[in-house]
This record gives sequence, structure tokens and C-alpha cells, in this order.
Amino acid sequence: QVEVTAEQKVSAYYPYNVQYTDMTAIPVDITTQEDYMYGEGGVSVEKPSAVLVMKHALSLVRILIKKNDYTGDGMVDAVTFGGVRLSASMDVTSGKLLPAGQPGEYKAGGNYTLDDASPVYVEAILMPVGTAEGITVNVHVDGRDFTYALPPTHVWNPGMIYTYTLNMKSGYNCEVDVDHVPMDEEHFRKDRPDCHEGLRDGQDLYTAELYGIWL
Repeated sequence: QVEVTAEQKVSAYYPYNVQYTDMTAIPVDITTQEDYMYGEGGVSVEKPSAVLVMKHALSLVRILIKKNDYTGDGMVDAVTFGGVRLSASMDVTSGKLLPAGQPGEYKAGGNYTLDDASPVYVEAILMPVGTAEGITVNVHVDGRDFTYALPPTHVWNPGMIYTYTLNMKSGYNCEVDVDHVPMDEEHFRKDRPDCHEGLRDGQDLYTAELYGIWL
């Protein structure tokens, strides 16, 4: 406890690490898949305690792959994001992120079989972006790689969930064809009492189709 003698700002972040003392440069490591949060409030002599509303600093991106009429086994070995930032520093007073290093790859999941009756959502907590230019989703299925390049117009905002639906379609060759298919946006909420953001349905819709081969 600290004695309050005047009006003061109070800042907090999650997950807390006693080794990090510079509140303007808290290290963020995407590979840990931690839900980094921040909050700020104020205290005074008249009001010596503060209730902080914690906000999400990152975005949650989910990938849903539908088998449709694809005739292969549909064994997904890996779903990998490419061109994403893996580290940054966070200013707890504003939630602003300063990316560090070069964009890289993050394997979000894999080792499952496509089944439209029981779909699997592969998800990753990633850095917000003002443009998705250069970001890709690579799906390794049935021993082959299929890559979807996100449109540059896509934006990932902090505290939001983005769900991309990738549709497998059978075809003669293995080329990837990009069309407009659903990308849903909604609020990011974890089951944690310090998170006060609600959940709503998204409105922005985009699409992508991954063409496979007849087997």
C-alpha cells in the first residue's frame, strides 16, 4: 500500500512482471500467447482507491478452414501466419505498441483433420496492424502448402477478434485463388474478471478460397 497525499495517476498491466519497471516500455512477446492488457486510473486524498478498466493491447485472429467438396483427406499439419511482428514494447499509459525486430512466422496450430460437422478454429493473439499488407496465412494440408495473402485493406484493431473462413475447393491444380469470403470482426473478451469489454457481432466480411486437387 502507498499513502495518497495528492491526486495521482495509477497504471497497471497484465501479465505483471516485477522485473519490468519502465511503464512506457513493457516487453511484449507474441510467442507466449499472453493476453497483454493495460489500464489507467486516478486516486486522490478523497478517493484513495482506483478501479481500473483493463483494455486489450493485442488482436485475436482465428482461422476456420472448411473442407466443402475438397476430396482429399483434409489432414492439416500446420497453420502458420507469415509477415507478423513477434515482439514489441508497450506503453502502459496508452497501450501503444512499438514493434521490435523484423516480421516473422508464427505457427498457430495444426495436427487435425478437416470436418465441417465439427470445425476447428485455429487462433493466435497477434499485434494490431493498420494494414495487413505482407501478412499471409499458410495452410499445410495433405502434404501441400496453400497460402492466402491478406488484403492490404484489412485492419486488426486492439481488443478485436478477426475470424477468417478459408474454403477448400477441389480443382485440377494447386494454385491459390483469392476471392472475397468471410472475415468477421467482434470484440475480444477473455473469461477474466478484470476485462469489462463486451462481445458483439462483426460487420466487416471478406473471403478467401484455397484450391486443392482431385485425389
